[in-house]
Amino acid sequence: AWTGRRLQWPWFRRYLEDPVKFRPGTRMPSFWPEGRPVLPEVLDGDPTRQIGAIWHALLEARSAEPVEPPPSGGE
Repeated sequence: AWTGRRLQWPWFRRYLEDPVKFRPGTRMPSFWPEGRPVLPEVLDGDPTRQIGAIWHALLEARSAEPVEPPPSGGE
């Protein structure tokens, strides 16, 4: 919910491009090793557009309605 307030686009982009650079030993993989997309069929393989789509999805999540969890115990 606070993504747009806590994170800044330039930092977010650099982090997603190379997570290990920011946090050595992180388990988060890079989806753009050496600047090449792992999924070249998504958004024409453009890393900037792919990362931008993730950024916008996170920002849009702020306006989403909360989802009620299902009742526990199968009620």
